[in-house]
Amino acid sequence: MKSIIIIYRSFSSKKTLPSFLICINLLFLSCYLSPIYSQKILTVTNLPIIIIDTDNQTINDDTKIISNMGIINGEDLNYTIDDFNDFNGKVSIEHRGASSLSFPKKSFSFETQDSIGNNLNVSLLGLPSENDWVLYGPFGDQTFIRNALTYSLYSKMGYYSPKFRFCELLLNNEYMGLYLLIEKIKRDKNRLNLEKMNSKDEDIEDISGGYILQIDRGSENHDKYWTSSYTSSSGDSIYYQYIYPKWKNINPNQKSYVQQLIYNFESSIINNSGINLQNLYDKTINVNSFIDYFIINELSKNIDAYRLSTYLYKNHDDIDKRIHIGPVWDFNWAYGNSSYCEADIISGWEVNTPCGIYNPLWYSVLTEDSLFNNLLKCRWNSLRMNILNENNIAVLIDSIYSSLKGGIERDYLRWGKEINYAEQIVFLKNWLNKRIEWIDAHMNGDCVHEPNNTPKQLIKIVDVLGRETLFKPNIPLLYIYDDGTVEKKVVLK
Repeated sequence: MKSIIIIYRSFSSKKTLPSFLICINLLFLSCYLSPIYSQKILTVTNLPIIIIDTDNQTINDDTKIISNMGIINGEDLNYTIDDFNDFNGKVSIEHRGASSLSFPKKSFSFETQDSIGNNLNVSLLGLPSENDWVLYGPFGDQTFIRNALTYSLYSKMGYYSPKFRFCELLLNNEYMGLYLLIEKIKRDKNRLNLEKMNSKDEDIEDISGGYILQIDRGSENHDKYWTSSYTSSSGDSIYYQYIYPKWKNINPNQKSYVQQLIYNFESSIINNSGINLQNLYDKTINVNSFIDYFIINELSKNIDAYRLSTYLYKNHDDIDKRIHIGPVWDFNWAYGNSSYCEADIISGWEVNTPCGIYNPLWYSVLTEDSLFNNLLKCRWNSLRMNILNENNIAVLIDSIYSSLKGGIERDYLRWGKEINYAEQIVFLKNWLNKRIEWIDAHMNGDCVHEPNNTPKQLIKIVDVLGRETLFKPNIPLLYIYDDGTVEKKVVLK
């Protein structure tokens, strides 16, 4: 009869304990431990391996527990019996998500900690150092790459986008499948590089930024959010969550400032009486960010767009007085992956779907403005020449997918899915090609200048490691422009 080897690891040492190797009869496993070991066991992979041991504790939805975590990340193949060489320490972990909490394959939020329970900033899998992380488990997305694809496209468009790495997860010796380790959206020199706020700041010149807000669902804790003065066209409330400063830290003056900021923004749009919104674009919002956010969400026909997982941020007035929309987050039901709210239908704008009535009213007004539409048309034409060219997108999809085949196979076995994943990738490419064709034919506006004759604007400067920075002489820097081009140059002083 066949046997399976179960390997118990010690988190007090990076070494495995050979004395604890146990051979257990497969029949016993199928009777007593199914489905834990009835699927193919992970032994070796080309992807990093994350191993978590909760010490017999149950992971909860709203309260973190302290657990042990180790990461194996070699240059070639990784074996579950290898030493931890990327991280070996404590984490506080909980389930994350809303509707996804009902999935058998869970996603997690965790914080890396030191030996006495303080937050510990570390680099995991080469991502910039921090203590706040997400282990996202694609379950409804049969391609596994919809979020990764969107983050990559948005980054190529010139914006900060959450960095990620694919990996495979073992939780309490149970293989959980293929995951994405993703950095959370936070204020950080390597994430959203905004001015740091202090809870003691109260003067108007000190509290102008930076802020990060999220439009999402309300919660039982009313201190975490406030309700917009305006509703969606359905009459439903719009909730703004405090992301930075956190709701625990933001002081009354800062709350008042940011709420008034958003009120003025919404009032300027909704009460514009049909006049041209040039003044709004010049002084209140970074219109390019609103254009590109619209493009990425409509390209993917994201049913959560604008009303859920929608971020806004503003820097200090001395740096930038305008409101920006972004970064992007959560596209697992996009790109034709759901029939809910007509998400699978290639034609039509998301803002006009049944889900669109729950959106803030901004885009229904903006897309009626001729100036916005003209800018949108020019930007779309520009992106179609490079980043959003069908062939370039196909190459990007293949580059993300190419290293995941073994992990996808194991994940499908683990969760009992009988789906041809190669066909899922073909479906994604075909859906995108048809969606692009539809947008080409239905994008409003009149681009007076050809995209390559439109003066390009600098969006940001990054160093050679991709970290956003300010101008510095005598060192090589990458200059990213709004037409998708990137220039590497050294300015001598």
